[in-house]
Amino acid sequence: MMSLNSAIILQLSLLVENDTGTSRHLSRIWRTAAGLGADLVPPEAAWTANNSLCVSLLVVFPSYGFSPPPDSLAMSLPHPLLSISATFVAWKSLILLIAWLAPGQGYDTSTSLLFGANRLVRWDAIYFVQKAQRGDVFEQEWAFGKGLSTLLSGIAGHELSAITTTGIVVSHLTHYLSVVLLWAIAVSLSMTTRLGHDTSVIPFIASCLHIISPAGIFLSAPYGEAPFSCLNMLGFWLYLQAHISPDSSVTRKCCALIMSGASFGFATTIRSNGILSGLPFLFDAVTLSLETLRQLTKGKIRVSRILVLTSTVVAGTCIAIGLVLPQYLAYLEYCTHDEDVRPWCYNRPPLIFSFVQSHYWYARPFFS
Repeated sequence: MMSLNSAIILQLSLLVENDTGTSRHLSRIWRTAAGLGADLVPPEAAWTANNSLCVSLLVVFPSYGFSPPPDSLAMSLPHPLLSISATFVAWKSLILLIAWLAPGQGYDTSTSLLFGANRLVRWDAIYFVQKAQRGDVFEQEWAFGKGLSTLLSGIAGHELSAITTTGIVVSHLTHYLSVVLLWAIAVSLSMTTRLGHDTSVIPFIASCLHIISPAGIFLSAPYGEAPFSCLNMLGFWLYLQAHISPDSSVTRKCCALIMSGASFGFATTIRSNGILSGLPFLFDAVTLSLETLRQLTKGKIRVSRILVLTSTVVAGTCIAIGLVLPQYLAYLEYCTHDEDVRPWCYNRPPLIFSFVQSHYWYARPFFS
């Protein structure tokens, strides 16, 4: 859900920056965007939406008369990344210490059957680790994206303890990278808004909020949340570089757009709601298509605009593939045999994710 909220704010920052007449509408748009997260996403994933949305608002809104008190922005951080890294290490140490000192096995004792006393493999982490070890065996396991399990098996092979250790390391590393990327995004946005005061503290505060997220230990365990967040942050950072770099060539802009789409596409293989990251590309594709048609009617066309439009479509296609490919693999496994054809195979479209979410987990995904 981070993807949709960030997309809305990024589009606002890029498209209405010079339109002072839109300032009276921003509060209403903010309330609408913020409300989407609570309706569409599980609680453990909603943290990324709020943090990304907050930093974008803090950076963009001062241009429209919503500036916080100047004194709150007066301090300057000489080494922000060093401070962010120290905060990250301290918070992770505290989280791991709490997990280690927690008494008893907890109510989820199934972990002890396979993983001994590992306190970071609980709940969904069991599915991710076992999928990495031996693939999807049971139909309900398709509710968990193939991206993370494929990554873990590619790095650690099929030995259970190695997969578990790799999953924990990947979660810590990608959480840290997502924090740094959020800082970079906030810095880029603050540069585009041309604020009249020092805003170096705003990216730092946003990054710290991302560190001490309510997701807590989920960002340390072999879960999909941290890699999903990192890939989305990377996608938005690349998207920003394509749009706000004043000296960027057409080739560089096109490459940044395609890499952004590829990053979002990989994120979508981890969590299916990453498909919402395609909204900025859809908006851009429609806008560029209309501008291109307008130019054609006047008898002139710019090759650079065609290249950017093509790159935007390619990027959006990468995101769509991230959702369609796992569904297609499931269709081949369950729906192409004459016997034991599953009921979801007759749905249109035949989405296994929608079926297992409602049939096994009693949840309704937003695209069911």
